[in-house]
Amino acid sequence: MQDNKRLSDGPEDRVSAEEIKAFYNDLSTIYPREDPWHYASHREISDFVLKHAAGSSKVLNLGSGGSTYGLKPESITHIDLLPKHAPKEGRFIIGDVQNLPDLSEHFDFCVCVGSVLNHCDASAVITGAARNLEDGGRFCLEFETSRSAELLKTNAFGRSASVVNTFYQGKTIRLWAYSEEYIESLVKAAGFRIIKTHRFFIFPPVVYLFTKQVNLAVRFKFADFLLRRIPWVRRFCGNIIFLCEKRTSKT
Repeated sequence: MQDNKRLSDGPEDRVSAEEIKAFYNDLSTIYPREDPWHYASHREISDFVLKHAAGSSKVLNLGSGGSTYGLKPESITHIDLLPKHAPKEGRFIIGDVQNLPDLSEHFDFCVCVGSVLNHCDASAVITGAARNLEDGGRFCLEFETSRSAELLKTNAFGRSASVVNTFYQGKTIRLWAYSEEYIESLVKAAGFRIIKTHRFFIFPPVVYLFTKQVNLAVRFKFADFLLRRIPWVRRFCGNIIFLCEKRTSKT
């Protein structure tokens, strides 16, 4: 993987579904071992999803890329722009997660991870997820933040939402970087309450900021175990996972 600049200021316009579709259509594998940064991210997310979604009977996986996260394949409904990465088992729907239809069934768990949210209108995705979850259903949402240390020297740092450039498998792609507070406000407005927050990639972005060496920086991920326990430090993480619960209509 190229150690080119990971995140920098980008044009302040929307990231189109067509742009994302074209980019991911060229990838043979979503999380190859040759991309240690995103491979490590996928493992972190998979562990979290499997821990909290185990036992769920009807799972909605938004922008899935074919990932099952160790869950029973037959329990998952996948929605993705591309049929190329469709899994061999489970239900697969070609569609844009920013324009989710009412699927006429209520799921007990929804997954939107792998920074899918960063390619989208966050509000549209979150409200669509809420519409398709049953009362008390859980929503696992992961995103890249605008308070990551690697953004310190850019205008995007700390902003509610800003389009930035990022590398992925040696290529450049644009996405939205979101603040924790902004996504939290959207989640609550959609009728969710956050029951758990998990942060990772806290120290690697600091290493990357000074070295510009991605493969070196990701080796320091072990430090997250301690740093996520320090309130003022953990605010500067690169990625956040929210585990949310849909409030009942009576509350």
